[in-house]
Amino acid sequence: MDRYGYDKKLSTGIVGHGGPPWGSSFPPSVTLIVFGIITEQSIGRLFLAGLVPGLMVAAFFICIIYGWCKINPAWAKGERSTWKERMALAARVL
Repeated sequence: MDRYGYDKKLSTGIVGHGGPPWGSSFPPSVTLIVFGIITEQSIGRLFLAGLVPGLMVAAFFICIIYGWCKINPAWAKGERSTWKERMALAARVL
């Protein structure tokens, strides 16, 4: 993010806050596996139970970052991608 000109506060916050909420609840999670073994619950059902909260945290995180960057556009002054580039990258990700 430094290479693309993002603000240090924003990039540090994204990296620092992005892992902990998702690491403990978003499947596949070691925490959920250990919890399932200890409580003798279905690991698959725990993964399904962690999916919705994990996606909600991701959606809220995206909204907050978007809002911050709308308030202060200098924080995220990277190059804009064309829709063609975005779709090509999205296809590679999927």
